[in-house]
Amino acid sequence: MKARSLFARACGIALAIVAFSVAGLANATVHTVSSDGEATVYLDYVDFSHDFDLAYDAALAPTSPNHSWTVLGIALLGHTFPSASTVVGLMRREVAGGTAAVFVSTSQPRKPNTFRVVAPTCPLRCRIELRGTPSTIQARLNGRVIASWLRRDFPMRSPYIQLNAEVDRRGDSIRGSLARAYQRSDGKVVPAATCAFTTRGVEARRAGQDELLFSGTHRDGARVTYVSLVSGKAGDTCAAATRRHT
Repeated sequence: MKARSLFARACGIALAIVAFSVAGLANATVHTVSSDGEATVYLDYVDFSHDFDLAYDAALAPTSPNHSWTVLGIALLGHTFPSASTVVGLMRREVAGGTAAVFVSTSQPRKPNTFRVVAPTCPLRCRIELRGTPSTIQARLNGRVIASWLRRDFPMRSPYIQLNAEVDRRGDSIRGSLARAYQRSDGKVVPAATCAFTTRGVEARRAGQDELLFSGTHRDGARVTYVSLVSGKAGDTCAAATRRHT
């Protein structure tokens, strides 16, 4: 299995979106082309091409003495590489004072990737949200629309959701959380995530049914693997067992 990364570089930061191939899940070896430390949780067992609404109370704690940036976000993308994507999340730049900011980011075929800070500070927790209809995608902050896009501008094969945490520089750390407020697709509750991917020291774990915790320090030699959010076991088993809509 290959875990690929799609980099959206703007304003001096990068957001890595980790995608994996479907073929050969059970017996493959995981590796990644990303140089960042990252953890990715997958919601890829539901069809997100119709109405959906995903909202999380997000927190990204200060982790001094970091020297670069960390990000935590919700990404909608497709099962192709490279894929169009829309992202809303939190970013903390320690070199700029360490305040968490809210951003939106997009990638589109044959167009420059975009990155835009929409709120300079997020005190303690902010509710970030991606909401979709068959024709539109919205990013929201505390219930307010901060970005809106037309679906037709973002071609995605079998769109799904990634919840990403990322650390840019070796030796820097991250502590963040996403507590789900609601998680629906076509009016039905989306089941809690069961599978995550980890690389270079950043890990994800589940705290009960409704909260995901992301933590770790970017370091060489850390494990690169899928991890079950249910059992905590490492390996390809959780990815192979994921119920896909593709």
